[in-house]
Amino acid sequence: MNDPILRQADVSDAPTLARHRTAMFVEMGRLDPCDFDLMARGNESYLLDAMPRGEFVAFVLEIEGVPVGSGGVQLRTLLPRPSTGRVPLTTSPQGIIMGIYTETTYRRKGAAESIMRAIMAWAEAQQIPSLVLHASDAGRPLYEKLGFRQTSEMSYFVGPFGYALRD
Repeated sequence: MNDPILRQADVSDAPTLARHRTAMFVEMGRLDPCDFDLMARGNESYLLDAMPRGEFVAFVLEIEGVPVGSGGVQLRTLLPRPSTGRVPLTTSPQGIIMGIYTETTYRRKGAAESIMRAIMAWAEAQQIPSLVLHASDAGRPLYEKLGFRQTSEMSYFVGPFGYALRD
């Protein structure tokens, strides 16, 4: 078996990224498998639009040319807020890490950590000062190992679609 190759994704990877993100939700019990195709198509459509604009950056881990893991970061602009540095206000972007996924056969072998480290290095190179994510129970130990900490964020889901996301 060849060594894994980790690379930045491009729009041709949108179907893989969409499939991985959708599989993640199914495996977490947050999406009915009957809705897999609908969710995957929606994700792919978003990625095909957002990636060329630089609003979503992703990485793919391949073994022998087959994508076995992926994940990305969506960029959002935050309102000015207090800064901890010399400048009293900052308007820097924030990255939301999404869809960290590894095919079942390749789990617990460092794939997700490699993808996360690539995202973190990319964010640092782009001078994005903060990254946030929503951790599954399975992913939480990895994120804590990498330095992510629980914050005071709370969620409220509005409208007819919120019911599917409530615990």
